[in-house]
Amino acid sequence: EREAKLATLKQGWVEKADNLLGWIEAQLEEHKSSWDGRKLSYKKCAEWLDVLKQWSVSQDDASALKKNMKDAGWARFTPEGLLACRKPGEAPVDLPPESHAYADLQTTLQALPEPAQAARLHARTHVMQRMAELKRRSGLFGFADMLQRLDVALADPESGERLAQRLREQFPVAMIDEFQDTSPLQFRIFDRIYRTAENRPETALLLIGDPKQSIYGFRGADIHSYLDARRATVGRHHVLGTNFRSTQAVVDVVNRWFEIPKDAFGYRQGDEDPLPFQPVGAKGRNEVFTTSAGDVKAMTVVHDATLRSQRDAQTHLSALCAEQIVAWLSDPEARFADAEKGDKPLQPKDIAVLVRTGKEATAVREALRVRGVASVYLSDRDSVFASDEAQDLCLWLRGVAEPQDMRRVRAALGTRTVGLSLAELYDLATQDELLDTRAEQMRELHQTWQSQGVLAMLRQSLHVLQLAGRWRGEPDGERRLTNVLHLAELLQAASSQLDGEQALIRWLVQQIDEAASGSASGSEEQTVRLESDEDLVKVITIHASKGLEYPVVCLPFAHSHRVMEAHKTPVLQLDDGEGERHWTLDFDKDDTRVADRDRLREDLRLWYVALT
Repeated sequence: EREAKLATLKQGWVEKADNLLGWIEAQLEEHKSSWDGRKLSYKKCAEWLDVLKQWSVSQDDASALKKNMKDAGWARFTPEGLLACRKPGEAPVDLPPESHAYADLQTTLQALPEPAQAARLHARTHVMQRMAELKRRSGLFGFADMLQRLDVALADPESGERLAQRLREQFPVAMIDEFQDTSPLQFRIFDRIYRTAENRPETALLLIGDPKQSIYGFRGADIHSYLDARRATVGRHHVLGTNFRSTQAVVDVVNRWFEIPKDAFGYRQGDEDPLPFQPVGAKGRNEVFTTSAGDVKAMTVVHDATLRSQRDAQTHLSALCAEQIVAWLSDPEARFADAEKGDKPLQPKDIAVLVRTGKEATAVREALRVRGVASVYLSDRDSVFASDEAQDLCLWLRGVAEPQDMRRVRAALGTRTVGLSLAELYDLATQDELLDTRAEQMRELHQTWQSQGVLAMLRQSLHVLQLAGRWRGEPDGERRLTNVLHLAELLQAASSQLDGEQALIRWLVQQIDEAASGSASGSEEQTVRLESDEDLVKVITIHASKGLEYPVVCLPFAHSHRVMEAHKTPVLQLDDGEGERHWTLDFDKDDTRVADRDRLREDLRLWYVALT
């Protein structure tokens, strides 16, 4: 369809381009004083129109024309482009029909059907149909299906109101906490049931939320749902005006920060601000963080004006953050002074470093590690199957399962987890009797596996190789031991559903592959936490920190953001101007700029969450 329309559009443009160039030539000869020669020259126009002629007789797509004419040539021959070349004060001029035809050509080219978009929409439709069919066959449905089914049922013109009435009778009062995190579909369901704007006396819908903490857009939460609800409940708003968690100094500095701009969160239109910042009072903690240099201010901004690459800036700011933490922890006077409860020394567990991404977390933790400070990344949802120990355990299982295969035995003994020295590995490679001794150990372990199970075999492996004692002396030894024991338990549980050693090894390989590809579930049972993690410096994402409390907080990447650019954005969510938002594959740079403003608004809210 696109090719057929394109072929039709190209017809006649050799003659039209010549006519247009002839008109321009005549104007420059007869009325030269009326035109700005810097904008309209015969030579450049001839070059651009020649590109148009060549394109019209070629097999090139529409994008090639704009690319080869450049932006100036692409815009020059429309009525607006030509009139922009007139000198100020000159009388209007009758433009040739070819100029209007060129403007129509541009409009039609931009409206051509996009095969790539059609293919993606086609794929989306068929994937959704296939998913629905598979769920129907299996008798399965999830939370999203429940929401969609209820939404469709409530929208039914015949039975929807009856269903809403039944739900109101069953639940006359509904209370929604964290309302700022609801999606448009979720709010539409509640609005259809409780008729928010009508404020019916026989029902109550209580919406509790803070729009300034709406930061989960990537999960489908939409602050526009909150703004819609706010408009529907004018005159029925109540504010919780006291902070019971923070010190007076922290509350004061947050109030001051967001009171400075008139439009703190980017939603003000004239005198109306649907998302105002409302300062609060404090009735919380009394202690003061103090060091040998005196009391530490509620907020300290460290500004570095040196221009650096993103990577260098990340390294530099991580180092600044780590050095500040080391200075605090090394200061014998660093403490929380409280006249009523007594002083409490600063400990690593009192400090939290908030980041945006896993890369930032890695940079900070590495900067802390080289300075001798241990930390834990609380937002780490990596499965234990993504660990080095899982890879090594796979080789160990193969070696134990086939102890007669010396290649398998050598591979098992050469892993980082077993941790033999280079000298020991050399001896195994050159002294057959040593290798035979190790192979005999594996044969005994194989018998344990067959008689008592994989868990008993792996525990015996730790004892035979004396690994637990060796790991305790290493920086990550406790983590390594915990990973191995956790994997052993998961393998034991899986073995009850599998037949034989090779089936269990294949299961482990599959889990490792899924973890590496990101398709694993990342469930709690696959995520390992150590008891000692509680005593370490906490590194956590701002998203995961919402609602938590930390005595001392560092934000080394407060400036961090990711601008939305059209060429890097495969799909965009746009506001239709009436509060409804929709996803689209068809957008331009102007649309991306509008979407980037929404990104900035969410970044401001993320900054608010980090500060509070």
